[in-house]
Amino acid sequence: MNLFAAGTTELPPWTKQATGMSVEEFEASGTLMLLRGTPQEMADELQRRRDEFGASYITINATYLDDLAPVVELLDGR
Repeated sequence: MNLFAAGTTELPPWTKQATGMSVEEFEASGTLMLLRGTPQEMADELQRRRDEFGASYITINATYLDDLAPVVELLDGR
């Protein structure tokens, strides 16, 4: 599963340009390409996606590695 953004209130300029959508529009659409919330909320959401869709691999732009690191720690060993 490819994530465009995680744990942020802003999308990078290239994402806004490619999609023509703001972070609010992304969130309102229910897209799976955005992961928001606290680290625990994001970990729970990824767990839900794994259970529902079978998605156990994710990719994300390196811009968000620091935002996603605590989530990875929470999911380690699940």
